[in-house]
Amino acid sequence: MLKTNNNEKSETLSKCSLMCNEGLSGNISLKHQLQLYAKAMLDFTFYTESILTETDFPEHSSEEKVRDLLKQLEKPVELCQELFPQEQVGEILGAEIYECICWRQGALLYMYCSTVNDDAERRNRTKDMFNQNLLKGIHYLSKMFLVRKCQDNEEFQSNCQHTINLIKKGIYSDTHLLSLMYKGDLCNWYLQSCNTETSQGIDRSIDVISEGRTALETFIQITDGPLKNQGWSSERAKELLKGPQFTR
Repeated sequence: MLKTNNNEKSETLSKCSLMCNEGLSGNISLKHQLQLYAKAMLDFTFYTESILTETDFPEHSSEEKVRDLLKQLEKPVELCQELFPQEQVGEILGAEIYECICWRQGALLYMYCSTVNDDAERRNRTKDMFNQNLLKGIHYLSKMFLVRKCQDNEEFQSNCQHTINLIKKGIYSDTHLLSLMYKGDLCNWYLQSCNTETSQGIDRSIDVISEGRTALETFIQITDGPLKNQGWSSERAKELLKGPQFTR
């Protein structure tokens, strides 16, 4: 589990301060300032996220703190959309920064929902909010894969066919691969918890089944294929796909 201390908090705040000072210098473009702002926000929110994770997301305060963190991480995105409405956020912030924002939002909800899911009483007390957070987490992790357009062989030069295959599936890093497994878990938890007694609930469940199945199947294809024997295991993903949630 991630641990933080006062030194780490001080280092984070110092880093944010340096970025802000650079942004206020007046010698850089507006887009670069937005990039610095996004990086500073990622660093600033990391400390609070770490504390929440260390303390297992206390029930009395976590919902509000998680909601605030999601809003803070979304601010750079909203500014980009407001200031440059004709451009893609990923083109302004850069693909890696925008993907990191989506990842941090999705991973935060994954950790929060994982904690709630492990406590049956708490899960039942907060069922509606739990389901909403699961859907939000699925949304953010899905959005991460929409930042970059799939590159073909002419656009991406590599002597390694495995690398080309990974890029075609949108896997640019270990984080992208991990997000597939996180998404599969979130979909599984939602399908266990959701209400399928209404037509809306049934339609949503069908969508989530499809999204979860695709994420898990892609994870298995990659970990049993290009990244076989690279420290990844597909057993959990295979177990979920064989479960009742994805075999309806």
